[in-house]
Amino acid sequence: MHEVPSHERCRIHGESNLHAVRDGIRVLKTILRERRRRPTQPVPELASRPAADRGVA
Repeated sequence: MHEVPSHERCRIHGESNLHAVRDGIRVLKTILRERRRRPTQPVPELASRPAADRGVA
């Protein structure tokens, strides 16, 4: 294992725009809203389709 030095530049406006709790809650709300919006539909299995649809003679 080897340490690699890092150099960060100064922030342009001097402060971070990250607000961990507020931003995290906003992301969680978006995920939950999208999950409720699109109910998942089961994908039909190949074996359940007629042979003619699968190209089998």
